[in-house]
Amino acid sequence: MIQKLKTAVQPHIEVLQQKIKAFKPIDYAIMGTILLAVILIFPPTRNLIVDSFNYHIKDSFHADTKYFFERGVNYAEKGKSMLAVKTFKRTIRNPQPNDPYFAESLYNIGVIYYTLGQSVLQKNRKKAIGLFQTAAEYWETFRQYYANVKVASFEEKIKNIADAQTYIDSLDENPKAIKARELKNQGQKAFYMNDLPLALEFYKKAIEVDPTYDTVYNNIGAVYFYMKQYTNTVKYWERAVLLDPKENKELFLSLGGVYEQFIGDLEKALFYYTEHLKYNPKDPQKNEIKKQIKNIKEQLKSR
Repeated sequence: MIQKLKTAVQPHIEVLQQKIKAFKPIDYAIMGTILLAVILIFPPTRNLIVDSFNYHIKDSFHADTKYFFERGVNYAEKGKSMLAVKTFKRTIRNPQPNDPYFAESLYNIGVIYYTLGQSVLQKNRKKAIGLFQTAAEYWETFRQYYANVKVASFEEKIKNIADAQTYIDSLDENPKAIKARELKNQGQKAFYMNDLPLALEFYKKAIEVDPTYDTVYNNIGAVYFYMKQYTNTVKYWERAVLLDPKENKELFLSLGGVYEQFIGDLEKALFYYTEHLKYNPKDPQKNEIKKQIKNIKEQLKSR
């Protein structure tokens, strides 16, 4: 198989090599000049490259939470909300005892999601409520941290969170939805405390109250994944994407991976990888996923 592949691509490689040899130093100089001009002339392109360098290269040499916290604040002040969230998440990746930057980052992530929710509330109420709920999840972890480590400067933030939660609750006129969210938050709390059985208990109570709560099906699937119960994992993740494929579009790739790597069902893996590209056409990893799809098809043909 490998020899056939080499034989098939060899003519294309030879053509490419000839084209490369035909390039003169002046050609590379011209290409470099054009690229530099594009970067200098178009600020969005320049800013994108700088941000990408900072996030993927420069930041990789740092490990302290203060550094990432300050970068997150900088991104937030510039209006780069999601880049700020990604950077704050680096701060909370490896929490240290009594680390104020860990707590501040949790709070700030919640604020960003809350603000984004407010910005889309009039146009897309469901999406706004989803953003509010995400904010509430991060704030719940912040509250737990505050309960264990009393910090005077956090008291005002706790009050702000309470006021925001009251506002979020007021958007839900359905008592069942409010009760289901309370149970989900309890499950989230147990999950953060690494009490997976208790997390499952609360999550399952939440979907008993509201069987359409797709976020909770996602969470249950994640708990089962950590418990290495992969059949249950895909059961609940599939329910989540069935309820709302757009809101849970990232699960398609996860489903494909679990079916391929842990369950061994290549047909299901192929289906979900394909669905992932359908719902995530701009995924930076789409070329790798396409290769994986091709590889699975070849495996299925050879059976």
